[in-house]
Amino acid sequence: MSIFYKKLSHIKDKKILLKTAIYENDSKKINYFELKKLINFYSTSLNKIGKKLCVAIIADISIEVIAALFAISKLNFSVVIIDKDVSKKQLKKYYLKVKFDLIITHEKYKHQIEIYKSKIISFEKIHYFKKKISPNKKNSKFFISSFSSGTTNNPKPIYYTENCKFLRSIQSQKIFKVKEKDRMICYSPIHHSLAQRIVFLSLTNYCTLYIMKKFNYFTYAELIKRNKINVLFPISSHLNILFEKLKNKNFNFIRLIIASSADLSLNMKKKVFKFFKNKFIEIYGLSEAAILSTLNYKHYKQKKTESVGKLCAGIKVKIFDNKLTLKNNQIGEIGCDSNLLSNFDNNYQGNFVKNFYLTGDLGYLKNDYLYFTGRKKEIIIKSGVNIYPKDIQAEIIRNKFINNCLVIGLKDEFYGEVPIAVCELKQLNKKNLNTESLKVKINKNLPKMHKPHKYIFTKKIKLLKTGKIDKLYYKNKYQNLKIPNLSHLFSN
Repeated sequence: MSIFYKKLSHIKDKKILLKTAIYENDSKKINYFELKKLINFYSTSLNKIGKKLCVAIIADISIEVIAALFAISKLNFSVVIIDKDVSKKQLKKYYLKVKFDLIITHEKYKHQIEIYKSKIISFEKIHYFKKKISPNKKNSKFFISSFSSGTTNNPKPIYYTENCKFLRSIQSQKIFKVKEKDRMICYSPIHHSLAQRIVFLSLTNYCTLYIMKKFNYFTYAELIKRNKINVLFPISSHLNILFEKLKNKNFNFIRLIIASSADLSLNMKKKVFKFFKNKFIEIYGLSEAAILSTLNYKHYKQKKTESVGKLCAGIKVKIFDNKLTLKNNQIGEIGCDSNLLSNFDNNYQGNFVKNFYLTGDLGYLKNDYLYFTGRKKEIIIKSGVNIYPKDIQAEIIRNKFINNCLVIGLKDEFYGEVPIAVCELKQLNKKNLNTESLKVKINKNLPKMHKPHKYIFTKKIKLLKTGKIDKLYYKNKYQNLKIPNLSHLFSN
């Protein structure tokens, strides 16, 4: 279909052609004219290797990777985007799921993936690769594929047609009201759907994009300030840190801050809306289904901040309990339907009810607003009662000494499952802090059944590259933790 390529190839305006398209770490840049040349160079080189190939890209986000994505669009190839730190074992699993014909990476990463030596080419030497490759025909039905659960033992591929990705880009452009003069910044890894959204959104609207290979609070803030970057997509956990900095008058040029996760605490949402007003928006969505709902300043003034906002145009949502459709105010699994859904393989057959994709998220609908209560797999069932970690986390994070927290469920002989809390203390408040009195204070505001059976205080909570808490790490770390018997505290 070549949709994304055509958006760039049709540029005739000299001002746009000479405008900087991408800055890489503020030290390397390329304008739209040069970007078009690089795209054509890659497409010419790849076209000599084969037709309608499925290419795996294993690399950091970079100018070269972005140009390669547009070259793949031009050639109607398929691409699988994989984390550069993938293990050999994991790469084999990916290959069994999507039998890619070719791997493109950087010279410095080739040693990590030597198991497919005959299939590897580097960005630096792409024009020297002379081997002809015949395509695996089953891979011609998608444009981009990434994996929904690459850290588990059963990675599931998500497939996107180019039309699906393009329609999602249009959806984002309308929601965020993107203009040519906008400057965006992306620090998410390119195998993540958020990074792909920002890249396509920026370049198909002829904006200027700044990319960072790794998030650093000081570098990020300095880049924004120095280059007057006006559209930001911070992960929720990072927005908690950045908020005080961005409030400074030196950042008045910011047009829009987009929080792209439902993990932002209610307290922080209220703070950000109160200060930034119409310059802040929270979106709720997922890789498989694009943006489902948006929460804006108008909703905040209507006291709907506990929700994740109103549904986007063209999005249908129902709440399910198994195959039963629930009424308003009833908590169940969020199901969605739209023309923005990705394509799925047979692993996802059980994820659909009445043509609605089951997201794995729990929530409810109330007066046209969608409320998110947690992940289905994260529910803690204590003595037969459903406990939602998000409710406990919301209360813990309200405490002025807590910077971040995670509540997980552990097996218990008496209750079946019990909640424990991992809490990150604010840097300035670590010394001379009585954690026992802190626990007592937090517990006072929690229902009996919701009180964590153990608090673990730490200097820093471990995060994934996406900025989200590494829940699997803590589940594995504490799965054999001895939980004190607190049954006397919870009895009537």
